[in-house]
Amino acid sequence: MNDKSILELPELPEDDFEKSWVPGSVQEDAEEDNWTGRYRLPAIVRKSTDYTDDRLNQTALSNVSIDEDPATKKLCLSKVDKNLGSGITVTTNTLVREASETENGLMPAASFQQIATNTADISSLKGIGRIAVHLGATPSQIDLTIAWTTIKGIAPGDGATVVNLDQDAPAGHAWTYLETGEDVSEWIDRGTDTVNQAATDLLGVVKGLAAITVNAGKVFVESDGSMSVIGWDSLLQSMNSILPYLTFKLAAQSLSSVSNIPATAANTFAQISGSANLSISNIANLKPGYEMVIRVKNTASSAITLTLPVASLIDNDYGPATLEIPASGVAEVSIWCYTATMYSVKASLKQ
Repeated sequence: MNDKSILELPELPEDDFEKSWVPGSVQEDAEEDNWTGRYRLPAIVRKSTDYTDDRLNQTALSNVSIDEDPATKKLCLSKVDKNLGSGITVTTNTLVREASETENGLMPAASFQQIATNTADISSLKGIGRIAVHLGATPSQIDLTIAWTTIKGIAPGDGATVVNLDQDAPAGHAWTYLETGEDVSEWIDRGTDTVNQAATDLLGVVKGLAAITVNAGKVFVESDGSMSVIGWDSLLQSMNSILPYLTFKLAAQSLSSVSNIPATAANTFAQISGSANLSISNIANLKPGYEMVIRVKNTASSAITLTLPVASLIDNDYGPATLEIPASGVAEVSIWCYTATMYSVKASLKQ
């Protein structure tokens, strides 16, 4: 046997160590009974724990992977170290910095997918917009598509608009590209590309006028773009002033006494069965032009005397201060304010 083929074993106690053969390098001159084209190196297998080899305490990197950290849900570098002697493995997770606007790093799958989605959306947006061209009176579908791609440099997308200035010049017709189905699309003529003036049966623009009296009832445009009715403020003020009078004029009340009649209604109907003094509470509620009409019915079987509020009021234009109402008869009293704190009282019998 060639001497180069044998590696001598160290002198070790036989009861502590045993010899074992492991594959080695190619041996040119191997003996038939011991070698098959390779020579074997002896390996020392420790049998006793009393002997320690430092090499058995060394660790080796057995696995490295990029995973998601269960706590932070961020990417982490997982490294598994294995002790060559004990076989114990230790896993170390190190968070990997994610890419940002200012920092380099790894990109999560969700961010990659979002970029892909955004890129597709931007590409589709490039296919829409608006151009204006001259295409003659009767443009074809191909004419419209060629005009678009020539100017935009990209195929038209759903909603793209071509304004053909040769139709109904100078406004032109607006043609809109619509995807009506899978792999089916066409240009639709939307008609004149202008906003019409509003009419009774036509949507459009309404023109504002100057806010002057001669234009009362029409509209004008405020500084903030809203519209108002000319003269509305004056009308509203007038309505607010006349509303209390209308409320008074339309109000009515039915009473069983003529004493302290509230001056809140223009129409009062009172039924009494004995003589009484007619009086008004809150007489100041009667403003100039206000008139209360009080109809008094005698429900008794004999005549009664109604005393009018002549002493408390300034003027009694008609008749005496008292009025005799026959059995089942009716008297009508009017109290009219003709100026502030000045009132006129009228009384008469009705058939």
